[in-house]
Amino acid sequence: MSAGRLESIVAHSGLGFWNFKRDHDHYFSPQIFTILGLESDEATVENFVSKIFKEDLENFQDSALGTSINKWTLRGPTLQETVEFRVGLAGQVRHVRCSGSIDCDGDGAPLSVLGYLEDVSSAKERETQDLLHLSKMATLGEMTSAIVHEINNPLSVLTNYSLFLQKISPSSPDLELYNRCVEGISKNSKRIAEIVHSVKFFTGGGSSQYLEISSLKAILKETFIICQENMKWKSVAFEFICDEEITLECKPIQISQVLINLICNSVMAISHSDEKWIKINVSVDNDVIKIGVMDSGKGICDSIAKSMTKPYFTTKKREDGTGIGLTICKAIAERHHGRLYYDATSKNTLFVLELPVRQPLN
Repeated sequence: MSAGRLESIVAHSGLGFWNFKRDHDHYFSPQIFTILGLESDEATVENFVSKIFKEDLENFQDSALGTSINKWTLRGPTLQETVEFRVGLAGQVRHVRCSGSIDCDGDGAPLSVLGYLEDVSSAKERETQDLLHLSKMATLGEMTSAIVHEINNPLSVLTNYSLFLQKISPSSPDLELYNRCVEGISKNSKRIAEIVHSVKFFTGGGSSQYLEISSLKAILKETFIICQENMKWKSVAFEFICDEEITLECKPIQISQVLINLICNSVMAISHSDEKWIKINVSVDNDVIKIGVMDSGKGICDSIAKSMTKPYFTTKKREDGTGIGLTICKAIAERHHGRLYYDATSKNTLFVLELPVRQPLN
C-alpha cells in the first residue's frame, strides 16, 4: 500500500495518531490538531496535555500513558492503555478517547509512546441520554410508593365529601355542609392535579427538553411537590430560600432531576438520625447561581467522597439505588457549564450546584 493511500485512509478514519519519543522527536497526524484545537506548530507534550480539562488531568497523568509521556518512567507492567478525557473546543466540551502502547528499552524504561485520539462526543452524548432516562426512571421508581400515598390521601377525602353530598336532602339542603364539601373537593382535586403535573414535569417532554429561561423558585416548588411525601414518611423537615426574581437559562427538568437526587440521598442518609432536616439556600454571585443542598448529617468520609461521583458507585443496598444518581447530577451540571461538588468544609453535609445565569454562546 502506498504512503499516499495510507494517509488517505488515516485521514478518513477520524483518528488522530501521535508518537512521543524520549528524545523529544514527536509526531502528530493532522487530525490531532483538529481534535485538540492545536495549531500546526504546537506538537509538544505540554500543548497536548494543556488541552485536557483540569478535572480529568489527574486521572490522565496517573495512567501508564500519562506517566510515560510526562516522566518517561513505567508505572507497573501496563504497556497498553486507554483513557478518556474532555477538552474545550470552540466553546464546546468534547470527549476524547486516548489509546496507546508503550515501547521500552532493555531496562524496561519507556522509549516511545504511540497511540491515537478519537473524538467520542457523539457516543458519549447517546450514553449520557440513556443514563439520564435510566436515572430519572430509577428515581421515580424509588418514590412511587410515596407518590401513590400522596395521591390516595386527597382521593379518600374526595370520596368522603362525595358521600356527604349524596346524603344532603334536596328538599332542605344543609348549605353549610354543601359549601364545605364543594370547597374540600376543589382543594383536594387541585392537590392531585399539582402532583400529576409535577410528575409529568419530571418525566419530561416537549419544550422542557430545550434551554429556556426558567424561574428557579418554580423549579424548586415542582421538586418539593415530588419529594414532599417521601420526606413526610421519614419525618424530615424541609425548607428552601430562593428569591422570586432569580431566573436561569437551563433545561428545567434536568435541574429538577439533580435536586431530586440530592434530596433523596439526603433523606436516606439522615433517615435514622435524631435530627432530620434538609435546607436549600440559593445565592447569586457574579452571574453564577449557587444552590446549596444541606442536610443534618455530619459530613461524608474522605474515601466515599472521592468515589461517589463515579458511575455505579453506591453505599445503598442493591434494591435501594443504582449508583448512577450523582454521576448523572455531575454530568447535568457540566452540560450546563456549571459544576456540582461536595463542600467538605461545612459542618453539615452540603452539596453545591453552581450554574451560570445564562448559558455561554457556542
